[in-house]
Amino acid sequence: MDEITTAVSPRPNLKSICLIVLVIGAVTGANLWLHKDDLPLGYARYSDFGFSFVYPELFDTYSWGNPDPASAPSDFGGGVQAKKFWEGVWQNVIIVWSTEVSTPDLETELDEFIASLDGWGCKVERKDQQFTSEKDGHEMLYQTYIFWEASFRPGGAQFIAASGVWYQPWPSLHANRVYVLTYIAFPELTTQQQVLERFQHYLDSFIGHEVNK
Repeated sequence: MDEITTAVSPRPNLKSICLIVLVIGAVTGANLWLHKDDLPLGYARYSDFGFSFVYPELFDTYSWGNPDPASAPSDFGGGVQAKKFWEGVWQNVIIVWSTEVSTPDLETELDEFIASLDGWGCKVERKDQQFTSEKDGHEMLYQTYIFWEASFRPGGAQFIAASGVWYQPWPSLHANRVYVLTYIAFPELTTQQQVLERFQHYLDSFIGHEVNK
């Protein structure tokens, strides 16, 4: 019968273990740094006019001038939306920007934006309470509301929306850049809380590049 022998492996050196851990940590850290700006699968980034935000890549994007929608967007003002309507589901995110030399009044800016929906063929049916938060260290005012759009489909359609307004210094224009971000969905498919969560999702992805230089 063959003799069974037990092979004794040498104990790993503590310095070797530390070196391996350091190498693994460095490689992992380098990978995280290299891919820190990678987008989630299925998402795209809009980037123009000094800001960017992330949206689902299947969404269609459109832009226009502000305050004249017939003009082209510019550093002084404009609007962009990413939207999709499929199988009865509607999602729409809109960002409108403008330039103010004086310090903007957020309540006035938000009221004027919601009132401007009338010019788009919409009728606001209910406005909820306004709340104060912040975006990138600046005060933000936001609100949810219900509006009706008569031409969306035969018989019209009701929507629920959340809009938030804030402003940031814009040194190159010697003024303030005012932003209004809005998320819109169908109320029969989306609760107020869900609308606010999606609004926050797009708000978190928004970057004002000039103020971050």
